[in-house]
Amino acid sequence: MRNRNRSPLLWVTLAIAVGALLVAVFSLVVNGLLIQRLLAVREAGQGLVDAAIQEIDEASMGEVAFSYVFSDTVAYSGTVPISQTVQFPFQGTVPFQGNVPFQGVVPVVINIPIIGGQRINVPVNTTVYVDTSVDVSTTVTVPVAMDFPFAVEMPVQIPIDIGVSLDDQPGLQDMFAGIRQILVELRALIGE
Repeated sequence: MRNRNRSPLLWVTLAIAVGALLVAVFSLVVNGLLIQRLLAVREAGQGLVDAAIQEIDEASMGEVAFSYVFSDTVAYSGTVPISQTVQFPFQGTVPFQGNVPFQGVVPVVINIPIIGGQRINVPVNTTVYVDTSVDVSTTVTVPVAMDFPFAVEMPVQIPIDIGVSLDDQPGLQDMFAGIRQILVELRALIGE
């Protein structure tokens, strides 16, 4: 009877052992993947720090150059004086209808039989109705003199290239040296 009681206990113990073994294997696989990922991140971090150190070394050897774009809107207002003579050629037919006043003296010759032809000036003050068309071919000259006011807002964008030599800037050299030292120490920490 003792043998039968041991058999279920043996199976329970064996099941717990197999479960513990599976948990241990799973934990080992997860830890291996985690270590692999951490090593990849470490290598990427080392590459970034190495590239930053190289950039600092290149920048501190010569001239730091960068571009700046000046962008603004400039407002301007003023007047432009215009003084010119403009010629307009014209050719065509101009119709005319209307009353034309006439005032003047009209010489009239009267033939008197004994004296002969006598010229008499007759004063005339009247209006004459006219309905006609006149052919015109001329050039009309018009003088133009005026001040032309204007107001404008003009966008301005000017690229400016700036170069700074580090030989002339000891404070900048010291700043780059300090940044490089921090990066070297970070590289040493990552590399360990």
